[in-house]
Amino acid sequence: MQNKNKIFILLILGALLFYRPLLGILYIFFLPGFLLYINLDKNKKIDEVISFSIALSLVITVLNGFFLNTFSGLNFLTVFTSLTSLIVIFGLIYLLRKSFIIKYNFEFDKEKIIYILLIIISLSVLFLNTYEPHFDNDYPIHYDEWSRLLETNHIIEQETFNNRYNPQFVGHPDSAIRMNPGFQFILSQFYILSGVNQILFFKHLPSIFAVLTGFILFSLLKKIGNFKIGILAILFLSLLKTNDNTLGISFLVALTMTFPLLYSLFYSLHNVFKEKKSIYLLISSLIYFTILVIHEQTGAAFLPIIILYVLYSTIKLLFKDKKIIFTKKGTIISLISVIIPLFSLYVARELLWKGTFKESFNSLIKLIVWEGITKTSYPYNFILFYGTALSILAIIGIIFIYKKIDFDIFLIWSLIATGQVINFYF
Repeated sequence: MQNKNKIFILLILGALLFYRPLLGILYIFFLPGFLLYINLDKNKKIDEVISFSIALSLVITVLNGFFLNTFSGLNFLTVFTSLTSLIVIFGLIYLLRKSFIIKYNFEFDKEKIIYILLIIISLSVLFLNTYEPHFDNDYPIHYDEWSRLLETNHIIEQETFNNRYNPQFVGHPDSAIRMNPGFQFILSQFYILSGVNQILFFKHLPSIFAVLTGFILFSLLKKIGNFKIGILAILFLSLLKTNDNTLGISFLVALTMTFPLLYSLFYSLHNVFKEKKSIYLLISSLIYFTILVIHEQTGAAFLPIIILYVLYSTIKLLFKDKKIIFTKKGTIISLISVIIPLFSLYVARELLWKGTFKESFNSLIKLIVWEGITKTSYPYNFILFYGTALSILAIIGIIFIYKKIDFDIFLIWSLIATGQVINFYF
């Protein structure tokens, strides 16, 4: 059996080297995160393993981008070597520990087959709905997609990311500070490894990220709710509107790239306070750092949600069992977890610092407080915009999560979002 497993692994490695698109997908979206995750936690269900493998792979890709951009430059040799080295290191650590067991019974009965088919069908519907704008168009649609492609191509050609140079303003290198380095690092390393045509393959990326988002959302809601809620969440996600103003999952821009990470962040925080596993506090900090460097506005907008949830859950936990928080391991992880968001603020200092503390604080508040979909205020009717049925379901959902205590982070999110909408109208 062990020899068969070794042959299977060698075949996979051979396929990776000879079929580069598969290499790009596995290296950027799964393999590094999987091997890191199995060293951080054990005895997990397969859907949870996949979810955190996706999130941690994106985290590793961004950190790898910062590292290579600082010390060597980004090209196929450096990207492939660095990620392969991490994969080998994490793999060796796992082999030495051998403490990970996936909780899954691979004996398929009728019920499991139906469940798997429902997941595949739901994700397929999500993929096709997201891909629909590209049925008769092979090119990116939104202006932001084209501008991000231009910046990604500049990284690939120059093998570096220059935060002070914007290729959209030729001849004026300091005309604008470039944002979203995390987005560029993920996209550029994927293209470098996969070798696909940057423009023609881009049409697949919104659907790929939509499926990643849908699966992580399904896994989260299945855990704190049940299987049916998870499946319905995928279908409702596929029905969300997409347009030039509000964006949406049919476009791949910095905002939509954060979606799988946002649900992973909620997932991780749930494991911190519901399962009382302090290692997920470190994972949460790494995910939040990645969100912030992919799309600063999303990181700022979700900061009050995260702070309120952490404060609420910590106070509730203190009344139950103080030993959970004030252990030696928990204290060390907590300190490291606080340092990471502070470091992310340092990385984004050029965008956040406006000369004085007062001006910087006001600028941060503008990011947190939603002032409208566009700079030109237009009185959108959200019920008509999202549709009567989806709006009613959203209201029912808020009532449901109010009664279901495990959904408290979604309740905080929905209340703050509702407050932002009211602030926009009044």
